[in-house]
Amino acid sequence: MLLSIIGHVIALLAAGIAVAGDTWDATRRGIARLRPTGWFAIAIALAGFAASTFDSWRAYQDQLER
Repeated sequence: MLLSIIGHVIALLAAGIAVAGDTWDATRRGIARLRPTGWFAIAIALAGFAASTFDSWRAYQDQLER
């Protein structure tokens, strides 16, 4: 049960950081615009994606075994 919602919770956390945090610097160009908070938000979003993908894969494997 917990694994099925953790990806969503992590994604929500990343969205909150991205909206409320100081994630980019307007004076720079390209990828250099990202500040550490921005990189952290991206990392958390990717972790949420990975958790959701793993949960979907696990559910698919369980369905195949039945």
